[in-house]
Amino acid sequence: MEAILPLKINLKDGESVYFGASKVTAVHNGGYTILIIDGESMPVLKESEMVSLDDADTPKKRLYYHMQQHYLERSGEHLRIAEDLARGLSRNDLEIFNAARAAFTEARQFKALRLLRDLAGV
Repeated sequence: MEAILPLKINLKDGESVYFGASKVTAVHNGGYTILIIDGESMPVLKESEMVSLDDADTPKKRLYYHMQQHYLERSGEHLRIAEDLARGLSRNDLEIFNAARAAFTEARQFKALRLLRDLAGV
């Protein structure tokens, strides 16, 4: 079986590429490359904000993992698992989870994920 190589894209300053319906433009600023994403159809999350299933070693981290995957994959199954996990939360933690769920429904995914990261301690 032939190995699948990762896609490597080199962009010049101001050049764009499309991922699905989202336009991504590279802007070089000093030592950084800034990616400007124009479009709402592509979920985006920094690697530093990701929790792997292997690293989700507490109930709150598993809750974050499944909400993260719900966002990235738009998966109802991950949402159901997260809601099941939330049933075991304390009253205060459940309020945070409910605030995050409300933020998701209001299309404020980054706020929702930040609340859940804080809850999970990641």
